Amino acid sequence: MAIVTEKIINLVITEGQRKQRIDSYLANCLEHTTRSRIQKLLKNNLITVNDKIVKANYLIEPKDKIKITIPVSPRPDKVEAEDIPLNIIYEDDYLIIV
Repeated sequence: MAIVTEKIINLVITEGQRKQRIDSYLANCLEHTTRSRIQKLLKNNLITVNDKIVKANYLIEPKDKIKITIPVSPRPDKVEAEDIPLNIIYEDDYLIIV
């Protein structure tokens, strides 16, 4: 199974959208993504508008095509348990102290 290393989000600004900073717009538009995370993506050139790198203060306009590349940390397919020796100080039916 292939491991995804990035997620691509494509957005197109509608005609009725007012001009505003791209970082502010994306913070309102993307759930679970903070403005500081968006600014970091902009700083790392992972957000483009009309295939051009932009800064956080870029003002969006109708028909702008925004492409956001979000790096995704690869996760192992299977996590295996590891036998770790523990020094048990006290143990009863309800409690264990290591």
